[in-house]
Amino acid sequence: MKIRTKLIGDFAIVALIGSFLGMVGLYSNNQLTNKAEEIITITEIEARILGILNSHYNWRQSLMETMKLT
Repeated sequence: MKIRTKLIGDFAIVALIGSFLGMVGLYSNNQLTNKAEEIITITEIEARILGILNSHYNWRQSLMETMKLT
């Protein structure tokens, strides 16, 4: 086998391995982005729930103070 043929074959193998690793990297990056978006969504929902709870506790406190005054 000629050196030229070996070099082309080896280059093709390295190119395939590089392409495969690139695809794996893109897939992993996409998965990471999706998970980050899910975390952001969950955090936003959690913030809304905490705001609602805070409003409820403030209302409850006001009600208790009103009941003590009457």
